Amino acid sequence: MQEWLKLSLLLSIFGFLKEIRPSEPFIYEFLVDDSWRNVTDDEVTQIVYPAGTFSYLVQLVVVFLITDLCRYKPLIILLGIAGCVVWSLLLWTKSLVGLIIVEIFYGTFCASEVAYYTYIYAKVDTEYFQLVTSHTRAAILAGSTISGVLAQLLVHFHWMDYRQLNYITFAAMIAATLWAFLLPCVDTSIYFHQEGSEKQPLLNKFQSAFALMSAHFSNSFRNTYVLKWSLWYALSTCGFIQVQTYMQPLWSVIVENHPDHKSDLYNGATQAILTVLGFLGKFRLSYFHMVFHCKTWVGLLLYKSVD
Repeated sequence: MQEWLKLSLLLSIFGFLKEIRPSEPFIYEFLVDDSWRNVTDDEVTQIVYPAGTFSYLVQLVVVFLITDLCRYKPLIILLGIAGCVVWSLLLWTKSLVGLIIVEIFYGTFCASEVAYYTYIYAKVDTEYFQLVTSHTRAAILAGSTISGVLAQLLVHFHWMDYRQLNYITFAAMIAATLWAFLLPCVDTSIYFHQEGSEKQPLLNKFQSAFALMSAHFSNSFRNTYVLKWSLWYALSTCGFIQVQTYMQPLWSVIVENHPDHKSDLYNGATQAILTVLGFLGKFRLSYFHMVFHCKTWVGLLLYKSVD
């Protein structure tokens, strides 16, 4: 097996494992169920969820700055460890304070995904970038889809309750963490660990790294093409996170107001369908990039709406 394909396979398996989280489609129902936790609906939506949002925002900036410095692999391992902490706390804590701590570590978990998505580019030649990108993205989509289907089946047939789903997620996080140790270390990186920089004084190494980072930032955002993409990606990601976070409370209210109050929830099936539709939309729109080449705001709006 070629080295680049081996690396892509190793990373993709990690990505698949970390997405096996069948507890997530029903996490809101688990959090507000007084059988397992003593918190109210309002505390979850107005205290717990915002804590996670701010935690993610702050840690994302830090992770972005240190990913290159740490050479990727340690942060991928950190991602797995943070996942283990999150789901162990969900299983064995009951207080509001415990949930806030959960959200802090969940912010670490989400922010560290930067290392997962960028690790492969430091290990393979540029000619394989498109292939390895498709592999790592496909692993995420496959894991998310299977997770949604599994959650729906287990809940629908009453094989597991909402709390027990967390055991599967916890096991997947442990497996992902152990698998992360199999990833090869990155010897060189773009900024802090360039080839031949080992003999440089530490201060000089940091100065040159930040100078190069500043130059790349300046050059990138002078390009209107990059600027448009960055703006729309930021806005669409923000919208997606908001919808993903608060759609479960909304569904819960809709079900409670439904005449048949005992109707089943289809959160898992919805997640699986959304993942598949998102994949098909991206796949279809990828053939049109030469038509509008992302120069028009309409094209960007169309792409990110489907995304």
